[in-house]
Amino acid sequence: MTPRTSQPPLPDAAASDDPEAVRRELLYLRKGIGYTNDRLKACTSLIQVLGGTSEPVEVLRERLESAVHSLHDPDEEVLWQVYGFHGQPGTSTLTSRRDGVARRLGISREAVADRDSRAVERLLHQLITGWYPKSPIGIRIPESHN
Repeated sequence: MTPRTSQPPLPDAAASDDPEAVRRELLYLRKGIGYTNDRLKACTSLIQVLGGTSEPVEVLRERLESAVHSLHDPDEEVLWQVYGFHGQPGTSTLTSRRDGVARRLGISREAVADRDSRAVERLLHQLITGWYPKSPIGIRIPESHN
């Protein structure tokens, strides 16, 4: 007999997704114009880690933002700016966003590139482990029945 569930099964991120694919998609999202909901829709492995295709894109974005905010300073600030979540005008390229971070921190653009690359690795770890607020529940929780 198949157990009844009221929700579709959650994806098993550890079993179904290649961390390298998630890493490539995280790197893709910071390039060019940065993060957009449309660009996220093209990142199938990242979508699976964030909760799956049944989730609205707004929920997926909220989870990605939550994972970024779960990082320690300065990783959080660097990634927030590099991904373009702030939506400031004149930041339509990765180079312009890195230049802004470099000016604010008083370091070179190359140093920002090194920092954001390392921060992406830490973000990948947060996403794969689900160790951040608003992470999708990775296991099925038994439902009580009357």
